[in-house]
Amino acid sequence: MNYNYLLIEKSGRHAIIEIHRPECKNALNPELISELKHILNDLEPDREILSVTITGSRVAFCSGADLEYLQSIKTKTLEEQISDSNHLAELLYKIFSFKKPVIAKVYGPALAGGCGLVSVCDYVFADEQAVFGYPEVKIGFIPAVVSLFLIRLVGERKAREMLIFGKKYSAQEALEIGLINYCGKCEELELEYNKLQQIIESNSPLSMMATKALFYDELLFPLREKIYHVSNINAQSRQTADFSEGISAFLEKRKPYWK
Repeated sequence: MNYNYLLIEKSGRHAIIEIHRPECKNALNPELISELKHILNDLEPDREILSVTITGSRVAFCSGADLEYLQSIKTKTLEEQISDSNHLAELLYKIFSFKKPVIAKVYGPALAGGCGLVSVCDYVFADEQAVFGYPEVKIGFIPAVVSLFLIRLVGERKAREMLIFGKKYSAQEALEIGLINYCGKCEELELEYNKLQQIIESNSPLSMMATKALFYDELLFPLREKIYHVSNINAQSRQTADFSEGISAFLEKRKPYWK
């Protein structure tokens, strides 16, 4: 398959997926989400691949959903909105339940859905200039799907702070709350990243896969049932007046007028 928004590289027994929409800070649209699902489905059964790394161009890791796309579909039916919301929810669950280690390497902003991608990876490296957060409430949106993963990752108290108030966090702050595993200068990050690849190569692939399975098959089984429920909440929020106003205000570079 030819990818329009992804650059794929194989380094030894490790696959690197780079999100490549630099003109819009690697924002997620349906085609990009489909491409991510496709490459992950290809890599999962590949016995030559031990791990997968998701990264972005140095402009950004991922700035979240493509707001121009959301603006264009805000008049769609609830059923169409649910289908669109499920598309992202399925990608997040796919990464979360992927059989092999998934690593995120973050440069620049990782916001909203982009921060959601971070929250479902097994290990996260971040450049010290990276920024994290869930600013959905600032545009009248609801961070419903990502909340399931975030609460389990950082705990309810910190998740409430992040989701309800839409604050942004530096890489150091993200490290302190447990959102990421490592932050540092670019050169140091690459050294630590290479060390982790060596650790993965020294471990039993079968044991790593079986250990990962504990999290999504045993410990977090209810997640499967909940993810479509919160995806519906996500879709319903797109039909509100606040969402319409928030998207318009952002694209028109003005303050929103909340009704």
